[in-house]
Amino acid sequence: MNLKDLHQNDRLKAEDLLYDDGHGNVTARDLTLQIETYHIVTPDPNGFEKIELAFVGQKKKLILNIVNQTTIANLYGTEIDGWLNRFITCYRDTTLYEGKMVDCIRIRPNVPVQTPIPPMTQPTAASPTQ
Repeated sequence: MNLKDLHQNDRLKAEDLLYDDGHGNVTARDLTLQIETYHIVTPDPNGFEKIELAFVGQKKKLILNIVNQTTIANLYGTEIDGWLNRFITCYRDTTLYEGKMVDCIRIRPNVPVQTPIPPMTQPTAASPTQ
């Protein structure tokens, strides 16, 4: 058993943005998500409140650090309710944390381009042949 499997949780982690093609090639991938809800949480013993985002169709949530919080505020404004139903793109990066380089999740600083789903059309009735 892998130690990481023992401590699975409902939080999005940098390793969740890795894609294994099944042939031994592992690459990082962007993940575009639609914000569904948010909660204010206190995840650390210091009592600092943070924003936790939940996403449409995604079980895992993302707790925002100040960098990601500021990126989303720059995209959609400082009113958190205005972020609901908006899209963000997460990507894997690294950062210096407690003197070590560690993997992290960052938010791309641009609004994701959404490809509209074409409306369903009814098949047209074939014209009678004569």
